[in-house]
Amino acid sequence: MKKISMLLIGLFLMVSCSSDQDETTITDANASKNSSQTKALSKLESLYNTMVSSQDYIDYDDAIESFVAKMKFSGSSSQIDTEAKMLNWISTNIGSTGFTSYIDAENEWNSIKAQRETVILNNKPFFAELSISTRQDFVILLPEIEPGVQPTNACMDECRATFDAIVDAAQDDFGDSLQLGANDFGMSGDGQTFSRLMAIEKITLTVTVEMAAGEYADCLIGCL
Repeated sequence: MKKISMLLIGLFLMVSCSSDQDETTITDANASKNSSQTKALSKLESLYNTMVSSQDYIDYDDAIESFVAKMKFSGSSSQIDTEAKMLNWISTNIGSTGFTSYIDAENEWNSIKAQRETVILNNKPFFAELSISTRQDFVILLPEIEPGVQPTNACMDECRATFDAIVDAAQDDFGDSLQLGANDFGMSGDGQTFSRLMAIEKITLTVTVEMAAGEYADCLIGCL
């Protein structure tokens, strides 16, 4: 009986040691994986920061904001989520926009696409890195969008939760489109197609966030 007990103890110790070694191996593998992911994200972040701090990108971003302001769009973003639909909406509603004419709007839009293409061609390393990254890698680099007023009661907390959900979904969609576009650009080298896609995606994101902010403000008023 004593021999059996010692044998069982010995087996237990062998299993325990084996288990510890397996856990160490798994932990080391996870640490290595996390380290690689951190390095990849660090590289992507560095390239992204270089891009968004360039004057070309700043001018492009300002042009997008000005274009959206002149559109005065107040419908569903699905009405303008392609170039054709957006230009058609502007043409149909030109009298209620801030553009002097449809030609004026079209010229501004073409300028935006040209600016975006310049940004793309001047930041090829970023888009090459993005094409082999995940959407989440890019989305977490986007600046946090905070409403001007913070909630102070449970009702307002629900308003904020709705706002955050809309913004998060819009940024996820933007990240998906940017990554797919970067992948296509890497294979085709077609900067014009990529610039058109990203310009319309940026406008859709901007419009969605602005509308969400308006809805959030209305919701807060309802909580008073």
